[in-house]
Amino acid sequence: MEKQHLTQVRALERRIAKLEAAVAKEHSHAITIRNQWFEIFEQLQKNATVWSPKQ
Repeated sequence: MEKQHLTQVRALERRIAKLEAAVAKEHSHAITIRNQWFEIFEQLQKNATVWSPKQ
């Protein structure tokens, strides 16, 4: 019975480790996407100031 319990615990630990790795990967991807959006909006702001009428 104890051996079966340890087997289940180890299986759950492996599953948790895989899920944690997946979450970390997705978090990293979200940060990359956010940074790309910031770059795009910075370029848009620069272009908007270049093309705006001078007063």
